[in-house]
Parts: sequence; structure tokens; C-alpha cells
Amino acid sequence: MTPRTELLNLLRNQLEIEIKSRDLYTRFLGEIDKADFKKTINKIEQDEEKHIKIVKELIQIVEDYGIIKEKKIKKEFKEKDEGEVKTNKVISQANSIFFLTDLETYMYKIKRILKENLKEPSKKAVYVSYNKLPKYTKKMFDEYKINSNQIIFINCVGVSFGEDISINPQDLTKLAITINNTVVDMKNPLVVIDTVSAFSVYHNIDLISKFVSSMNDSARRKSYTLLWVALKSEGGADLNSKLASFCDTVINK
Repeated sequence: MTPRTELLNLLRNQLEIEIKSRDLYTRFLGEIDKADFKKTINKIEQDEEKHIKIVKELIQIVEDYGIIKEKKIKKEFKEKDEGEVKTNKVISQANSIFFLTDLETYMYKIKRILKENLKEPSKKAVYVSYNKLPKYTKKMFDEYKINSNQIIFINCVGVSFGEDISINPQDLTKLAITINNTVVDMKNPLVVIDTVSAFSVYHNIDLISKFVSSMNDSARRKSYTLLWVALKSEGGADLNSKLASFCDTVINK
């Protein structure tokens, strides 16, 4: 998880807490008759409103930074469309791809890949995230003109929200079963794992290797494509090297 993503998640969770607190004080005010007590609660309610405003402003600042960063990335990628076409062709022809990329641009690349693969309304994808809550990812995809209704979201962040599928990040067996059950009625779907680098927070390299190898076998048998997104880093070099060896294709972007 990037520092920016982690900060956004913390701020958004805090915003929900502040809103719930404000609403609780508002409901409580309706039940209070004693004037001095009501005055105290009203002041606390106003403080919560201030907290909500502050957290919203902080979220906006962090998000604006991301927009500025993405504009820069788009500019850098403007002349690399030919390379992107090749990437999408490779993805359409393989069952397992190890997609090694850098921290700053990886999310933009994922959005480009998904947008290309979901051009046809009948196409489906599965998005497994170890570092983003689905409701925020959906908003990000919608802003990029990706139809989130074509994507099944599997949340492995460790926090459950809404109706999306939530899996304990430590339960790889359940994750494997869930992915295979989810793609069973789909035609050649793309399954994006964001990111396999984050697995090392919960699992050792041997267990991750067995999981990746097993899932790649399933993808071949069931005719779907797995895109293992991995981040370039010195600390993850050994894991990346080992996992890449289990995949049909390696893309280093």
C-alpha cells in the first residue's frame, strides 16, 4: 500500500466516524429537554461539523495531489500508445501474466488495461485488491470512464464495506475458491490482482509461490487470464523473481 493510498483510506475511514458521531449527537439532541445539557451537546455537534469539514479538506488535498500526478503520467504516456497495444495483445493471449511496474504509475496502467479489456459490454473482469476499498476504486474507475458494473470486486483489505465480496487477507484458500467460483460463468475474463507484492505482509514467500502456481493452473484449466501486478522494489526482488517464473508471460513496464 502506498503512503498516499494508506493516508486516503485512513482519512475516509475517519470521515465516516466523524459523520456517524455527528448524526448520533443530532439524534440525541432531539431527546434532551434540559437546556444546559442540550447546550453542551449542541456545542459537541458543532465541533463534529468542523471535524467533518477539516477531514474533507484533507481528503481533497491528497486527491488533488493524485490528479496532478496522474496528469503528469498521462503526458509521459502520450507517445507510448503502441507499447500499450502490444501489452493488451499479450494479455489477451496468455493465462497468467506477471506485470512488474513502478509504484507511481501502476494504477494508471491498470486503468488503461481494464478500459481496453472492457470495451465490449459483454466482457467481465474481477478485481482483487489488497490495498484499496472497492467503493473508492469504483469512483476512480468511473472517473476514468470504466464501467464498474462489468467488474466483480473482491476486497482483501481486511475491512468489510457494502455488498462487495470481502475475504480475510490471510485466507488464501478462500480467496482461491472465491475467484474460481466468480469466473465460472464468465467468458474469458480478466482477473487483476492488486497487488501480489502486498501478499508478503501476510504470507511468506513459499506460501505465496504455491498460491500463485496453483491459481495459474486454475486459469489455464478454466480459460481465464490472471494479471499479477507486482511493484518494483529492492526488498521484493526475490519474491518477484520467483513468482515471475510461474507465469506464462512477464511484462516489465
